Amino acid sequence: MTLAYANNQLNRYILSSVSRAMEEGVGFGDGDGQSFEYGMLTGPVTTFSYCAGVLLSGHIADRYNKVKLFVTIMVLWCVTQGLMGLANVYWLLALLRGLSSVTSGGGVVVGAAIIADHFKQSARGTAIGIFGWGPPIGQGLVYGIGGALTSAVNYRVALGVAAGWGIPLAAIMYFTVKERNQRISLDETSPLVTDTQEPLSSKETHSNLVLLPLNRTPHPKNLVILHRNELVPHL
Repeated sequence: MTLAYANNQLNRYILSSVSRAMEEGVGFGDGDGQSFEYGMLTGPVTTFSYCAGVLLSGHIADRYNKVKLFVTIMVLWCVTQGLMGLANVYWLLALLRGLSSVTSGGGVVVGAAIIADHFKQSARGTAIGIFGWGPPIGQGLVYGIGGALTSAVNYRVALGVAAGWGIPLAAIMYFTVKERNQRISLDETSPLVTDTQEPLSSKETHSNLVLLPLNRTPHPKNLVILHRNELVPHL
């Protein structure tokens, strides 16, 4: 997950190391890497797309398999970023940058959610801290990959390499990271269990599973499963 986050941030910031070559290659600005078009590309296009991706992916992650969602998002941000190296017109470059930013933003949110599902509360902070190594690692690779390859070859190769190693990493995650549902511990003093929320008797259930209504409305969406003092969303 940390390496995936590093790849995410590398692809997010690599344009800063290839800006001059990209302006010359695509044919916009003055070739100094500080044009209005470049500012729009790394400013509004990136920012608004990234924010939209955060909200959209967070909403989807609450309802579907987070691991498959993360892998899909990772493949998309790698592919769109790599295709930026093939763009020869500004509008296509901006479109691909927007798509890459949408998926990059979503990857951060879904990645954090996966970690929260896989670690107990006592270890969750440490796990999130290790996950947080991703940005400095990725940003450290920006000039190591972007600057070096742009000087040695060209910026198109730099963008392709920066995005390319994320694809096999996504495949590894798909086969090694398993989906887990988050569980919230309950005890006898939990405010979620009140006198108005009496569980069904064990005779009315099976395998010691008890349904608890979260409010007075008897609707399936308001039920959770209590199993050995653990609250699990009833999907």
